[in-house]
Amino acid sequence: MSNQAKQPIVSDKTAQAIRTALNALHGALISHCNESRATPTFPSEWSKCNTDEEYKHIVRFARQTLIAKEEQIKEERFAPYRAAIKDASKTYMTGARKAKVAYDALPAEVREFAPAFPSNVDVPFAAFTTVWGKVENVDIIRDLKTMGYTVGETKKGWVIRLPFEVEQAEDVVKAA
Repeated sequence: MSNQAKQPIVSDKTAQAIRTALNALHGALISHCNESRATPTFPSEWSKCNTDEEYKHIVRFARQTLIAKEEQIKEERFAPYRAAIKDASKTYMTGARKAKVAYDALPAEVREFAPAFPSNVDVPFAAFTTVWGKVENVDIIRDLKTMGYTVGETKKGWVIRLPFEVEQAEDVVKAA
């Protein structure tokens, strides 16, 4: 006897509803593939979809299609925020690069006792949050975390922590 629970038998009405839903899902996905020139991972003809594996491919493809759409919507929603953060971070990153050049210019004996140069640059919320309009910091923090930013609170207020871009520190020397 198998360890798996026996699959309950559905009524004819429920079975027909499931078949109709899968057929409609299949048709919508094939239309999407035709419009976007994507290659389906399942037969293009519904009548040839007869195995569990083919049904799994239909459902998996539908899920991937929806995830991609959700990501597109999220990116479009956050695009103005990302642009504002990018603009604001330029000022702070430039300042950090100049500080890094000065830090690197310190004699080795002095740097030996100095703390390591920070690996992050803190950009205060005030530098970019006007794009959010009048919302609470809690909402901004939630959005920033959703976008993948690291958020922290300092003595001066809320900041996002961006990785310091070391490779561009040499550009500051050339510009100076």
